[in-house]
Amino acid sequence: MKYILATLLVMAALIASASAGSSSINIPINWGNNLITQNNVIVNEGTVLPGTYTQDLSNTAVVVGNHNVVTQTNTADISNLVAFSSVYQKLTNLAVVVGNSNMVSQSNSATASIDSGFLNSITQIQTNLGVVVGNYNYLTQTNNANAQILGGLGNSVIQDQRNLAVQVGTFNGMNQFNGAYADIEGGFGNKISQDQRNLGVQVGTFNGMNQHNGAKAYEGGNGASLSIIDQDQANMGIEAGMGWILSGNSLGQTNNAVAEDDAQFGHQVVFQDESNLGMLIGQSH
Repeated sequence: MKYILATLLVMAALIASASAGSSSINIPINWGNNLITQNNVIVNEGTVLPGTYTQDLSNTAVVVGNHNVVTQTNTADISNLVAFSSVYQKLTNLAVVVGNSNMVSQSNSATASIDSGFLNSITQIQTNLGVVVGNYNYLTQTNNANAQILGGLGNSVIQDQRNLAVQVGTFNGMNQFNGAYADIEGGFGNKISQDQRNLGVQVGTFNGMNQHNGAKAYEGGNGASLSIIDQDQANMGIEAGMGWILSGNSLGQTNNAVAEDDAQFGHQVVFQDESNLGMLIGQSH
């Protein structure tokens, strides 16, 4: 049964990665006591001409065995763009791990800057997905996004960050972090949207989970007016205990959103929504 489960997980991961359409994909399959490192880096220093720029990075790993260290990293950086530019950055990590005493780290980092102009847009989408089955495993998921647009009108920044994780077993640890910064200097009719989500599920005893979202948005400067800032943060953690001893599970959830609107005139709108949902489920014998 164990080998059948492992085979199914491998097939599922391969199918998922094949349908992703990514420009950079890594798919190693490993069976224990190894160091697995996946690292994608794309850097674009821009051009004097407007255009559409897409950076799509993806890592996929399937691990069956014990004592493995899995590190997945995506880094996208684009700068020195001018008016009428559109930037789309998509970073994704997928890891499926079956075994004991494994360490899994997933991180995405996106940076984009447009120096001047009108009708610019920056979209940053970051996703980590981790499934870990076994005991004494540790999983960390991190997303960081930074976007800046200087001057102009009708500019927009969209930052979407997701961490999704499932752990089944005992003595497991999980950390999920999202961090986003957006800055639009000056201009008219600009909008910043920041959406951050953490979802973690742990089934077993003596497990620990921490979830944190941090977002900062700034709109202002000379002539800034009619701006919109929308920040939405949510954590959802579920821990279900089983067996004779159900104590020892811990859950921490925090959100931190900062919006600074320094427009000189006009109607400004700021939306901030934060929520935490935690569930601890268990029974004693």
